[in-house]
Amino acid sequence: MFEFEFKEWIARGGFADVYRAVRKDNGQEIAVKVLRDFTNADCRRRFVREVRTLEALKGRTGIVPILGYDLNAERPYYVMPLMKGGTLAAWAGRLDHGVVRSLLRYFADVLQHIHDRGGLHRDFKPANVLVDGDGNPSLGDFGLGNDPHCTVILTAHACGTPGYMAPELSNPFGAASTASDVYALGASIFELLTGINPGKATDLDPWSYNKAIPEDLRNMVLHMVQPQPHARPSTRRLLGWLGTADAATPARVPMGWSGWQLLGGALLAVGLIVGIGALMKES
Repeated sequence: MFEFEFKEWIARGGFADVYRAVRKDNGQEIAVKVLRDFTNADCRRRFVREVRTLEALKGRTGIVPILGYDLNAERPYYVMPLMKGGTLAAWAGRLDHGVVRSLLRYFADVLQHIHDRGGLHRDFKPANVLVDGDGNPSLGDFGLGNDPHCTVILTAHACGTPGYMAPELSNPFGAASTASDVYALGASIFELLTGINPGKATDLDPWSYNKAIPEDLRNMVLHMVQPQPHARPSTRRLLGWLGTADAATPARVPMGWSGWQLLGGALLAVGLIVGIGALMKES
């Protein structure tokens, strides 16, 4: 593992913190995610699982790359590129409909890749999509994925985010599935189209807020957020609906007008990590 120097705190998540740092060998700016409550066995387990998941998905476009980690440190951490564009949440309601369509196709494909390998994300939302300096988005925060301890009883607190969680995850007999990931994707696309947080919306029909939204996008959102899991399309079916017209074109968000001021405090709100002083001793 290469050495690095901490520069500043960036964001605080549910059980970890993110810091901007610089590699000592080549001067590259990086982000270091550090487990905050390192004495909590559940938090430590979730952190280890996230690192293992990212390692297993390493090299897949659209998933935040992991550059290194130390799970044996007193305060475990892992390193990823510094995503200078912040999170996709900053663009909610600001994107061209064609860009939103491209993002839907892109992340339906990313989720399909995860599902094909027997995995789940469990917490897909714009705030968990990080954007690099060129506008390329990548899905992060895999701390809840494939967690057998994410029972429905814990869902509202530790295993999802209200507004993006599928209805079945709020009842005592529900279970996370690929269909619940599809619901979260639909709620996220609703937010990107309307600028409305799905947890605060009166309903998830995009036309309730903007009749200019293309009918096919509206209909796909309505299908994805159906109350019953079996009524939602699979990611594979979504990809079939979306077609392959621009499938070869990477999904990007426009960086020209966004910059640091627009994204502000949303930068890297991917959530996780620990005491900078002690960590500096570790690195």
